[in-house]
Amino acid sequence: MVYGTEARAEDTNSGGVYIDPSLVSPSSCAKYLSENNLRFTGDSDVTTNSGYANVNTSVSSGKWYWEVEMLGNPSAFGINTEIGGQWIAIMSNGGMIFSGQSKSYGSSFAKGDVMGILLDTDNGKIEFTKNGVSEGVITVNKETFGHTFRPFLSINFPNFDVRFNFGATAFKYANKIPSGYLPYSLSEPIKLVADAGDNQVNLKWNSIAGATGYNIYRSDKSGGPYTTPLNANPITSTTYTDSSVKNDSTYYYIVRAVANGAEAMNSNEVSVTPKSNIVYTGNKAILEITMTNGTIKEYDLTMDEIDKFLTWYDNRSDGAGKSYYRIIKRSNVKPFNSRYEYLQFDKIYSFEVKDYNDK
Repeated sequence: MVYGTEARAEDTNSGGVYIDPSLVSPSSCAKYLSENNLRFTGDSDVTTNSGYANVNTSVSSGKWYWEVEMLGNPSAFGINTEIGGQWIAIMSNGGMIFSGQSKSYGSSFAKGDVMGILLDTDNGKIEFTKNGVSEGVITVNKETFGHTFRPFLSINFPNFDVRFNFGATAFKYANKIPSGYLPYSLSEPIKLVADAGDNQVNLKWNSIAGATGYNIYRSDKSGGPYTTPLNANPITSTTYTDSSVKNDSTYYYIVRAVANGAEAMNSNEVSVTPKSNIVYTGNKAILEITMTNGTIKEYDLTMDEIDKFLTWYDNRSDGAGKSYYRIIKRSNVKPFNSRYEYLQFDKIYSFEVKDYNDK
């Protein structure tokens, strides 16, 4: 089964995982979609022998679960791949079609039955269930069957009425789902955005139906590694503020949705560089430092020298860098070539920057 190429109906769904009207063939059948494009109700016109409806997302890794409820007359359904002619569908009268060939599998199903799908893309295993009871495990060769999997519905049968549940609402047989399987709703991509603050990064992303929480990951390199989340436990909000960053350093972030003891795929990666909110308008400044013994020291510095001092101080606050800072003194230099003073970090009580224009 391949994706159709004819003109498609407009996709008006606002988000989540759903039957995509643009992936319904023939496109005229998209009018039978309802309930956020999760329910498909056919009539006597739905009799084409090439009709199908695909959902809007696909997966190539992980373990996934979803349910198909027979609200009226049943219809065949299954899993499509990116390779033409490679698909699996189970039939309401028992049996299945595997890559165009009819095979014996499972039992018949009818109105009122809830069919589940357990898809293990990592190991090439597919298991259909009927009202929480396994119909048997199917093993596929991904090299010939395909690496990208997508739920689909056959619309070859007249007067059918079925509804998909990818996890946006509670599953009928949630207690039968093995550990590690994610609601298929978590295949919806997370769209992560970041804003830089003063020594902080603000993250936000879209809510994913079926997720019980989110893990946030940070790296100082693009592409990770992303191994340990910043949060001790999955958070339930869709915003996060990272205050353990330093200004003028670049950080990379991803977010993963969590459910049923497992994580979904990575969000998009974002990079951000925190910056100080302080804006200096002068080209020079007086750096006034108060020492722990009460002594006040003043230094006339360029703004570049001020920035270097602030960077050293921030790094040393985090335990990095030298314990002292060498600072130039521009007054009373003669008869010497230059004068420098060495300040101990743990002797500094506070400091103030007073910028001015030296014209």
